Amino acid sequence: MGFSSYDIFKIEKKYNLSGEDLYSLTNLYLPIIGVDSFSLFLLLNQLDNNEYIMTKLLDCLNFPTINFLDQAFSKLEGIGLVKILQKKNEYLFILLSPLNVESFLDNSILASFLENKIGDVEFKKIKVGNQKHSGYKDISKSFDDVFERTTESIKNILPNEFKNLVNDSIYVKNKDFDYIIFKLSFQDSVIDQEILNDKYFKEEILKISYHYNLNEDEMKEAVLETLRVDKDLRIKDISKNASKIYQAKSIQPIRFVTKEADPFVSEGVDDTTLRFLSLVEKTSCEELLYSLSNIKPSTSELKMLDDLRRNTGYSQGVINIMILYVLREKDGELPGYNYFEKIANTWKRAKVKTSKDALDMINKDKEPKEVEKKYQSGKVKATPEWYKEYEKSIKEATQKSEEFETKEKDLEEALASGLFTKEKE
Repeated sequence: MGFSSYDIFKIEKKYNLSGEDLYSLTNLYLPIIGVDSFSLFLLLNQLDNNEYIMTKLLDCLNFPTINFLDQAFSKLEGIGLVKILQKKNEYLFILLSPLNVESFLDNSILASFLENKIGDVEFKKIKVGNQKHSGYKDISKSFDDVFERTTESIKNILPNEFKNLVNDSIYVKNKDFDYIIFKLSFQDSVIDQEILNDKYFKEEILKISYHYNLNEDEMKEAVLETLRVDKDLRIKDISKNASKIYQAKSIQPIRFVTKEADPFVSEGVDDTTLRFLSLVEKTSCEELLYSLSNIKPSTSELKMLDDLRRNTGYSQGVINIMILYVLREKDGELPGYNYFEKIANTWKRAKVKTSKDALDMINKDKEPKEVEKKYQSGKVKATPEWYKEYEKSIKEATQKSEEFETKEKDLEEALASGLFTKEKE
């Protein structure tokens, strides 16, 4: 896009943020877009329909450069909260209302992205919190029980329903998916061509195929499976069946990340360590162990690690660093619960609270000069023995998703950078 500090802009909005909107923004959107885009969106909602210059936004948000503003806007556009129109050096920012919780969770891309950001435990709390009336039967009268059809317009009778449909503003191009080929594959099918030509249906198919990285034939299978099993063509059910097809060909969960790193990074942490810490916080124990050995961990091993997390109160990131540390010490073998518990108690006494604390705890006794001498003498390996097998598994796993390959690269760089080293006995 490339704003200039003295470009002119106007605001267009057709709503005022409600309490429900603020709840969604804070609990659902904030973990995804970050504090910079979150603050920008709130500021834009407070401005009236006058002309402003971009420096107004820079000054109010204390952004040091226009690049910060560009990136903050990019995330608002991508998440479907802002549309931007341009006429020469004048911009029109059209503000869109956030989805409510139910509509947000029904959107597979947004729900998956949020779960990646906040973790499975917090995500389940939001889902459970949205199921406020579990066990109750809905006996409310339907619309047509109370009202009858007239010649009057009913477009404003159900504003919330229209709002939830219209404001699902996530737009996905999915250039790798040829919708024409997908549509033509149904020529001999029972599906009405009007459905396939429907703009909303097409947009949802593009989103789902992008989310689960499915080709035209696989998406057709998902649609036909929905007709066979669910007896409908609801987007939620198509997405469910697309997920099953993806899971059948890959056990790796899908993650979404911003293409450009946020400008706000932790002070005093180098890029490799920052990526590593971010990675371990978002990776499950099952995924970590599988990526290291290419062998799915047993149920008892996963239960042991889950018990460890619950009993110690440590975050997923700390537990993952502990796993890497123990595998390093035990030459790739996973010991029993008591071994992990002793390390956890040691870390507790040392005031370890975060994954950064855990990493510092492991490396605190390293003396750079001594380590350098040991490397020169061959007494210290750059990586643990088990990492050779892990490196081999990376090369063989060519079918993994692009994002997971990025994750493996990040983990490889983190390990190779010397975050985890071991002296020979």
